[in-house]
Amino acid sequence: MDPPDPPGLTGPKDASDVRPKSQDFTTRPTANPIMEPLSFPNKKKGPSALATTTDESDEENDFKSATLSQETVCLLCDETYDVQKNQNAFLVHVFEKHQLVIADVPKITNFKRYVDYWRQKFTGAASNLQNFCCVVQTNSAPTDKGLSELYFLLCDKLPEDRELREQLHKEELDYVLEYQRKERRETLAVNCLFCKRKFNDNKSIIFRHMIDDHSFNIGAADNIVFFKEFLKLLQDTLDRLQCLYCEKYFKDSHSLKDHMRKKHHRQINPDNTDYDKYYIANYQELGKKWVEVKSATEQDVGTTDSDKTWDEWREEETDIVCLFCHHSTSEFKLLTDHMTAEHRFDFESVKTALPFYDQVKLINYIRRQIFQNKCPNCESEFKSRSELLEHRRLDGRHVDRLPDKQLWQQYEYFFPTYENDTFLQNLDDSSEHPETSATLVVPEDPPNITGSILSDPNIQQELNC
Repeated sequence: MDPPDPPGLTGPKDASDVRPKSQDFTTRPTANPIMEPLSFPNKKKGPSALATTTDESDEENDFKSATLSQETVCLLCDETYDVQKNQNAFLVHVFEKHQLVIADVPKITNFKRYVDYWRQKFTGAASNLQNFCCVVQTNSAPTDKGLSELYFLLCDKLPEDRELREQLHKEELDYVLEYQRKERRETLAVNCLFCKRKFNDNKSIIFRHMIDDHSFNIGAADNIVFFKEFLKLLQDTLDRLQCLYCEKYFKDSHSLKDHMRKKHHRQINPDNTDYDKYYIANYQELGKKWVEVKSATEQDVGTTDSDKTWDEWREEETDIVCLFCHHSTSEFKLLTDHMTAEHRFDFESVKTALPFYDQVKLINYIRRQIFQNKCPNCESEFKSRSELLEHRRLDGRHVDRLPDKQLWQQYEYFFPTYENDTFLQNLDDSSEHPETSATLVVPEDPPNITGSILSDPNIQQELNC
């Protein structure tokens, strides 16, 4: 029976996650092969990449509550709708049941308050909407054969309606501008979306860093409002492994990073209306979108030579795990010191003795053996990890000795035992080694073809054709 997985190891979620068995080009078969990808547990996430120095104010919470799911009663009956999520259903209802049309809905700043206002006006006047609305009569010509019906239109051509829309717009704009002024003075403790740099600065400093160091342009800082919420929305999108521009999903953060860098997707999707809330331009002029203002006034960083900065993309935080026990740390040097002290395994000597690819194979071999509770040196099998480590501690043959090369010098050990093994990511493939250093190639003198058939001009002409 196969030994149980150590704590924290995860297997495949479905059949598609199972890694096919790697081809073995040697004559030595592997006993108890691992037929599924293993994975170290991710480090528990601490505070979000967005952590502010103060809690959100009551004013911001009040504003958020006004934009969340809220039911609104129809203007002319008792039907209720969530106009934040089901605005179209509400508009269809008032049109089909009450012959009422509301014009230019996208230009209405606070649609719920707009509906509440007109519901109060219409109370008791359902049979006399002509007093408030423009009236459109269908099939009114003498030659029209269809049923003649009256439809009522609410639009900004009506003085009262225009005044209401302007008042709602002014109230929201005043609030947003005041909140923006507060944000300009606020100090934020945040992490960059793409690197591990931590800030405790004004939002303008953070924006400038993302533009200059990562060519990521979401606009000028003074054109953004509700910055904390905006940055969290972007971070959540990246955490879902979704591109901010084309919004495609990727299997891991490496693929997402390469995609955004190579495709120059260093901006947000202009067609995603979820971002409209965070741009001042959407509040300043009714019907004006932030995309139009950005293209006309803001800096377009385009393609720069800062691709290298995307290599600093902050990956999911996974500590480096010891080759023999469950000890882990974020510092590679601390881990190698631990292995030397606790397991008498000097990895610095390994790096000197073995070329890069042999280091990879040795590590993957040790990982597999330890996972199966087998001694990497003598291949003895044990019931638990603790028994295995006790065996290695007491058996003097394993002290400061590498496993025999024939045990791990197999092609299959080019493939990692753990798919997120950060130990492998910390190997240095640039160090010089006799087997990996560049070999000087000395060209040979050209052969003397005198007297050979190759010296025949006709043959040479045919060969050159």
